[in-house]
Amino acid sequence: MMRRLGVSLVTVLALSACSVTSIDYDAYTAEEFIKAPQWMEIRPSVPKDVVVVGDVTAEICNKKRSDPVPTDDTILSLLKLRAAEKGGTRLANVSFKVTPEGTDTCFSYARASGTAYIHK
Repeated sequence: MMRRLGVSLVTVLALSACSVTSIDYDAYTAEEFIKAPQWMEIRPSVPKDVVVVGDVTAEICNKKRSDPVPTDDTILSLLKLRAAEKGGTRLANVSFKVTPEGTDTCFSYARASGTAYIHK
């Protein structure tokens, strides 16, 4: 009985510690953001004293009607992935547009652009 109580108590303490820990996204590398681009931060402008990686763009052109219409989150996640693939850990000067009604060549379309940089 005491052994079960001890094991249960250890399990509860271990799980409660997990719930209060946080992930330090400031320490993420570009390689880690490739695996989890949704956590990359977007800033209004490029801060001073950072390494600018360069401009990045992302486009989604759905050629089939059955493809899901892109959302703001979809195109921004793709832009974050492109920034990480280029070596960036943050984005700034981001603009995007989703055109659910499509274009002449796409049933639905989205485009985003921004500046990738390395956070210090």
